[in-house]
Amino acid sequence: MIVGGAIATYASAAPLQSAIFFDGETINWLALETLLRKLANWLATQAPSNAPVAIHLPNSPALAAIFLATIRMGREAQILDTQWPQQASERLLDELKPALVITLESELACRAKIVLTHDQLSFSGLSQLMGPIAALEEWPEVDAEKDFYTGFTSGSTGLPKGYRRNHRSWVRSIAAAQTQFALDERSVILAPGTLTHSLFLFALAYAMQIGATCILSRTFRPDHLAEIARTQKADVLFSVPAQLTLLSKQSANCEPAFSLRHVISSGSKWRGRDDPGLRKLFPVAKFSEFYGASETSFISIAHEGDAIPVDSVGRAFDGVDISIRDQSGTLLPPGAAGRIFVASAMIFTEYATADGIIERDNNCAIAVGDIGYIDEAGCLYVTGRENRMIVTSEKNLFPEEVEAVLALHESIQAVAVIGAPDDKRGERVLAIIKPANAAGVKRAALIKHARRHLPLFKIPRHFFIANDWPTTRSGKTDFQKLAALWREGLLEPLS
Repeated sequence: MIVGGAIATYASAAPLQSAIFFDGETINWLALETLLRKLANWLATQAPSNAPVAIHLPNSPALAAIFLATIRMGREAQILDTQWPQQASERLLDELKPALVITLESELACRAKIVLTHDQLSFSGLSQLMGPIAALEEWPEVDAEKDFYTGFTSGSTGLPKGYRRNHRSWVRSIAAAQTQFALDERSVILAPGTLTHSLFLFALAYAMQIGATCILSRTFRPDHLAEIARTQKADVLFSVPAQLTLLSKQSANCEPAFSLRHVISSGSKWRGRDDPGLRKLFPVAKFSEFYGASETSFISIAHEGDAIPVDSVGRAFDGVDISIRDQSGTLLPPGAAGRIFVASAMIFTEYATADGIIERDNNCAIAVGDIGYIDEAGCLYVTGRENRMIVTSEKNLFPEEVEAVLALHESIQAVAVIGAPDDKRGERVLAIIKPANAAGVKRAALIKHARRHLPLFKIPRHFFIANDWPTTRSGKTDFQKLAALWREGLLEPLS
């Protein structure tokens, strides 16, 4: 079994059923299979056999279709984000060396490229682009161990870090998802994020594997999404916490979507399990959150109604072994915080770019870059990222803990804690906030609030205001941009 390999089956068994709904354009299983076979023949004439294809397109039907056709041919699809600076994209292309780049950007400097127009980003426009090209008669046999996808996460050098996944790892990931969510061909899966984000690309692959309808959109608009969920009778929503927060704020202006029975969140810790706005918008939905990584797929899961503490990210998925180790690799007991290692059959193949280094223990578990602990009941807690750790006065501090405390203050809408060089302490702790209202907030009030929950060395003494809050494409806070704004003196000190 390979990712996307079941599409032909559904084209035969349910040819007229909707496969993908993308911003009002619907394609059924038979039309999708025909389009993919034509794309396969077209791609075969454009690039050498078995060579990778880089896809540098905005979120669109063309991105989804070219990805599915590329991987079904047995090639590797390298999905680049059009929001990256051109120089970053070109440096990555030089390193990845695809045989072909499909893009809208004529100025993108690369050896072999096909430049599409905006009119060719739809399913119908893509079909017209290929003209009279015949559909591929037979799909080639594809080895399940073959890498099919290169995605990207934040890199330590400032460039996105590429990682490779093979077919078998994602087929196993879909099987793991099925043990938790039990979807089928009657499901309508709403995945309202960019396909450059592995969560939403996985949601598309999941739907294609089980014969469900997948709803995608070019941009995330919370008012539009709520209406689509209702009118298209979506019953499953894959989302990230930032999207759920925006949806909650729109709830007063939207009609409830009674069809939605499952909301699945990932990407960062979500603290809105009892959010009244979401309960109004999706009154019968069950809420679940999972913790995972692009390199590991699923790690742990917490379903609504489970006996899971609110600060925990749940218990390990079936078939996943989680261990906590210190810097020397020694296994730590329950309750002790250390580096999180994960072992499963869903682990990625390798990093595709030079700055990616896989760290494994003696049992082939990999470090995921997070710090956390497991309690006596087997619940996992993620307390911070290794690469965000601040060393102040010779003590280790994880900004996520301080951020969680400050975020409880009613005057704060968003908060980021960073470390700044300090001759005396090594690093001093700074907090950047976005006020929740025009009335603002006072520095003394925030320090008083933090002292109720934190030891003195963890409490920021300097606060700055960022009214325009930078976020990544997945809706997370962009800590690098905030730190740069502070260094450049562009943030207003809080008095």
